[in-house]
Amino acid sequence: MVVRNWFIIFLLFSLISLALSDEKEEKKEPAPKDWSKEIFVLGENLTYSITWKGIYAGKATISIDSELATFKKRPCYVFRSSTRSSDMLSTFYEVNSTATTLIDKETLSPLKFTKNIREGNHRAYQLIYFYPEEKKIAFYKKKGDRYVLRKEFTDVGDKVQDVLSALAYLRTLLLKNVGDKSSIKVCTGKRITEVEFEVKEKKFVKVEAGEFLSLKITTSFKPDKEFASKLESDEGLFVSDEFGEVWFDVLTRRPVLMTASVPIGTVRVELSRFKFPIREEEHSEQNSPPEKPEGDKKKTEEKDDEKKKSSVKNEKGDTDAQKNQPK
Repeated sequence: MVVRNWFIIFLLFSLISLALSDEKEEKKEPAPKDWSKEIFVLGENLTYSITWKGIYAGKATISIDSELATFKKRPCYVFRSSTRSSDMLSTFYEVNSTATTLIDKETLSPLKFTKNIREGNHRAYQLIYFYPEEKKIAFYKKKGDRYVLRKEFTDVGDKVQDVLSALAYLRTLLLKNVGDKSSIKVCTGKRITEVEFEVKEKKFVKVEAGEFLSLKITTSFKPDKEFASKLESDEGLFVSDEFGEVWFDVLTRRPVLMTASVPIGTVRVELSRFKFPIREEEHSEQNSPPEKPEGDKKKTEEKDDEKKKSSVKNEKGDTDAQKNQPK
């Protein structure tokens, strides 16, 4: 009877240990160890691989300049994005588009947005100025060698974003769990619309750059459901209300994986590389020598004292020698 009881106890202990071990194995870090948990990092660079039907089609980047810029006497983050097709794809459909936005460091409102679009035979050059205090936005398009005012918005309200700063501002929103919602106003150039974000799913997503705990976030336009169909091709990111899947890492809402429809079909855009500069304090910590044990410290101090005494003797000897030199 005693043997049987011990057997049952041993069996229960084994099962508990197994369960705890499985739980430990299942626990994953939400992002690779080098991934920054800070929302904005000066000098950060995210690189994405673009594939079409499994074929490499090009790359895209999202980056922040390593130094703040000054615009209208305000310190600003400089966000940049670029999309470039591969050499093979460029032979029949070349893509080489760039966008830059200056974001006020204090208010996170955009102040100036520029976009140069080159997709196939299509060309467009846009410039948008934001005037938060005056609640005004001015949209320009390039005609010949100069920019011409195309539309002006007045009484626009606070923190209207451009299509690139919207991705930056998304990082600040409280979107962490399935069902969470938030919305922002976006100016595409010719129009201002309210875009609503909703978390639909949360799971680990594996991409070339690593494995991330990610949120699938969908977008919808308010209040006009037909808004997307009215947009023109030069109005940028928000061209359709069906973007496919867009996954953002749960820590900072940086984009990790996207699928999008383009004229040649559906493309997959996945994070392939990332770079975050090492801060000075981190660099000094990494390069600092290891702490010595107390015994070693005492020995080092004794050696230093002996060196000092020896140095004093040498200095005295040198002084005596100088006195004895012939004049």
